[in-house]
Amino acid sequence: MRSHQGFTLIEAVLALGIAALLVGLTTGWARALSFPLQTDATEFYEMLAVLEVPQRYSVDKVSATELTLKDWTEKQKIVTLSVDHDGMLKLSSQTGQGYLPLLAHVTKLNWQKTTSPDLVRLNLKQEGLPWRHTIVDFRGGS
Repeated sequence: MRSHQGFTLIEAVLALGIAALLVGLTTGWARALSFPLQTDATEFYEMLAVLEVPQRYSVDKVSATELTLKDWTEKQKIVTLSVDHDGMLKLSSQTGQGYLPLLAHVTKLNWQKTTSPDLVRLNLKQEGLPWRHTIVDFRGGS
């Protein structure tokens, strides 16, 4: 019987697997796989609390993906509520300069007018969570 030098196929595959595991652990992808998305259940309600501050905002225009509001604390400054390409629901100025991030991981959003001009129906879907449906109260200054 002849003696072979080198590794068997099983030994090579096992060594490659261990090396891949070590590289993965050092780069952090194992954590991302273990905990894919963690959202705080209160984030949605915190966003609503910011929008429904008494005497702050009133509705200017409603479209399916964007809501235009008047900010009464800033001399009726026009602000826009929309989702950017990264899935962040944000409140920004009309010129796009500066913004306030309100909610992350938004995949779908739909604004709808109601019979009252101060109330707007919100249908919102966040990554990994079920649809949320609510009515947002914008009885700002007037």
